Amino acid sequence: MEHFRNPFDDGELAGVAVAQNQAFFDGLSQRVKTHRFFSHPFLSMLDGAVPPVACAVLASAESTIPTSFPILSALAQKAFKDVDTTFFDRHGARDEGHAGDASLLFAVSGQGAYFAAAEAEVMLDLDHRSELNDEWLARFSAKAC
Repeated sequence: MEHFRNPFDDGELAGVAVAQNQAFFDGLSQRVKTHRFFSHPFLSMLDGAVPPVACAVLASAESTIPTSFPILSALAQKAFKDVDTTFFDRHGARDEGHAGDASLLFAVSGQGAYFAAAEAEVMLDLDHRSELNDEWLARFSAKAC
């Protein structure tokens, strides 16, 4: 099991600001569960999904991480300058490995009959990821102005 060093002292994990921040985030976590993302049919796809199609979507999802994660990591490092972010260094090659594993599972279990469904679901996943990136970019651009 991998571990990372907690960059905080015990005293930094308590206090009024920490409690306020935690209360805010707990409330936010509850509110975001009502966002349309969490009720999207894509998330229930596995209920009746054919395993090879699910593998294709997983391979696609994992393959996007090495491209996008460095940006998210840089933003986190900029926002939290004093936090040990070495955890983020574990992404990239590991995600490419996950994508490769899922691709292999699709290759050995897929059939031509699954190709259209796999392509449609992968495109839907990428569309949602693009929509999320568009929303983030719009927010970052608005704050930069």
